[in-house]
Amino acid sequence: MLSNAPKCDAAAPEFPPHRSIVLASFSNRVIRCHPRRRAGLPPADRALYKLASTREIVRSRTLHGGVLPTGRAAAAALLTAGGMCISVPATSAVDLSAGATIGVEHNTNAFELSNIEPTPLAADGTTARSDTSKHLTANVAALIGAEGPVRISVDAMFRRVESEFGTLEHNDYTFAGGIDWRPGEVFDVSLEATQNRLPLGLADVGGTQSTLQRTREAQATLRVRPVPSWQIGLSPGWSEVSTPLPDAQGFKLKETRGSASLGFIGAGPLVPGIVFERTEGKNSGIENATNYKERTIQGTLNYAATELSTFSLAAGHTRRSTTLAGVTVDPDAAALDGSDSAFTGALNFSRQLSVKTGISLTAYRSFDQYDAGVNTSVGTGFNFGVVWEPTVKTSVSLESGLVWSTIEGLTDAGSDGEREDLVRNYALGLTYQATQRLSVRAHYTRRIRRSEVWADQFNNSLVGLELTAAID
Repeated sequence: MLSNAPKCDAAAPEFPPHRSIVLASFSNRVIRCHPRRRAGLPPADRALYKLASTREIVRSRTLHGGVLPTGRAAAAALLTAGGMCISVPATSAVDLSAGATIGVEHNTNAFELSNIEPTPLAADGTTARSDTSKHLTANVAALIGAEGPVRISVDAMFRRVESEFGTLEHNDYTFAGGIDWRPGEVFDVSLEATQNRLPLGLADVGGTQSTLQRTREAQATLRVRPVPSWQIGLSPGWSEVSTPLPDAQGFKLKETRGSASLGFIGAGPLVPGIVFERTEGKNSGIENATNYKERTIQGTLNYAATELSTFSLAAGHTRRSTTLAGVTVDPDAAALDGSDSAFTGALNFSRQLSVKTGISLTAYRSFDQYDAGVNTSVGTGFNFGVVWEPTVKTSVSLESGLVWSTIEGLTDAGSDGEREDLVRNYALGLTYQATQRLSVRAHYTRRIRRSEVWADQFNNSLVGLELTAAID
């Protein structure tokens, strides 16, 4: 997943505009905010830390162009297993950073309507589809013990969006925290948790009111190296996603999962491995709620050819079994029962071509769940990005993405009960670093969705300007 957002701003990445896998684990999102946390690891460990669990790589959620880290809160006992006590040295330095961004953005199709849908009537009697919004974002991050065996990180973000349409105004937030304990070469432990509230796109949810989805997540990871060449990883996790849909205000999805991985770290920059994950999900608060079980086994490969080039791959098989939570006589609901299996995986390549230019390429295929219901969605996507820094103070980013989605079990998608969508995204950004702490960014994004259901097709363009002040 590509993003030119300011560091630690979890709401800014721009696409894909629906829930999908991305090549970044929950733990890596926290680490990217504090590069010194990565720098302290040996090269092989840095590589495996990024790929310790393949399903961590493909588990992140994105919603309408924003990374949505789902929340989970368990397995703290791993930090005190065997009666061990963890304490942070009193001399540990605290690394603080903060920032604030103000911006304005024009959206040519704020309600994500198709050409055949009528424009909704606003409170003031206008029927405009476009909207010019203003937003204010504030974020703060703290890192304790960056150079020591115990690292504690805390990140917080708040955003206020004001719109010409009162129904589209909202407040977003993200809170995240993590603990990494590396007592020696034999094992290390990490615990991460987050909670956020972010808006969903209106194309699937419908209506003219912003729908804010709240997500909570916690995940623990234990990595053990019984011998220097091998690493074993165990990672339990839990999440709860609350989505107040127009017709199902109490809609919730709860997931529990666990993964086990084995990696060979004795081949220098080449780190092959295998990972198995089991996930159980339960939907509630919606008509024809379903439960599902998902099993994935994948081979993984991470390779850091040089300091300028990295490559990671996860490929395997996923099987998902879905059952209705209750009894029904509705034949359409009964069609949700069943099993699906498919090839799944993720590929990421990044290369620093020169001092001024870098590229990244991402490809993925995954099972997921449709934002506006309990339907299974199989998505395949590609993202490509280029960043060019012609001068010390200026940078230009160009990004593009394609996502193919097959949403199953829809009663209005034709005789086979499926709907296929193609989403295309193109983004151009220009950033000028006026001073060490002040920057200006202009951006343009074009989004196009084609669907077998005409009413679900839409396109829009977004143009914006932002001013950011940062304190490190």
